[in-house]
Amino acid sequence: MRLRLAVCILIVALLGAVVATPALAQGRGRGEASHDQSDSKKAAPPAEAVEVVQYGFAPRDREIITAYYTQRASSLPPGLAKRHGALAPGLEKQLRRNGTLVA
Repeated sequence: MRLRLAVCILIVALLGAVVATPALAQGRGRGEASHDQSDSKKAAPPAEAVEVVQYGFAPRDREIITAYYTQRASSLPPGLAKRHGALAPGLEKQLRRNGTLVA
């Protein structure tokens, strides 16, 4: 009976450690949560220091991508190549009936 009680206490302690470890590793322990909120309000950068970054493709990049995919457009999977790109009869019927293809 004592062995069983000791094993249960050990399991509860290990589970508590497993649950608490990630929270403490991220600095989100009990006493630190209130400090993080007050620090984030103070650490906000001024509006003029914020950089705006725009992502996109250069014209040369667009040409390369377009050329790559136009060369590969003719290579259909074997099932569609036999039908010259047409859908399977059941899918064509569903497309006509519903206007969309839904899985």
